[in-house]
Amino acid sequence: ATSIRETTGRRLHRFSWINEWKELADASGTPLGIELILPDWFFAGVLDAALVLTIDPAYFRLTGGIERWLYRLVRKHGGRQPGGWQFDFQHLYRKSGSVARYYDFAADLRAIVARQALPGYMLGIEQVCGISSPLLTFRPVPPTARG
Repeated sequence: ATSIRETTGRRLHRFSWINEWKELADASGTPLGIELILPDWFFAGVLDAALVLTIDPAYFRLTGGIERWLYRLVRKHGGRQPGGWQFDFQHLYRKSGSVARYYDFAADLRAIVARQALPGYMLGIEQVCGISSPLLTFRPVPPTARG
């Protein structure tokens, strides 16, 4: 079960991602698989493409931990926004929980941008006057423009 807590007042809401499950086996007891029964709200959300952000299959070929983490962050924040999104490097460093030095983390980000390593997104770096930390910019690449 998953719990959702509110910051204002006290309300606890519990729900489960799976309503029921059963193990399937043949007559000799050899497992054949598992049958899952999902809640109707979850099933409807998956069927409605507007409610679920999918993961590009190329994500599973990413080998770097920072690349995978950054892809999930970019997918969440840049999702379907044609103009994309941006974060300053310092914010990303704090959000990542990386144990690397900031300098090394920033070098890793620059290398990811140089390789254009995140599937489905165009990455960039901008230096804005008055902000000491560079900005990582990202916007979705239309499926027709992908290689």
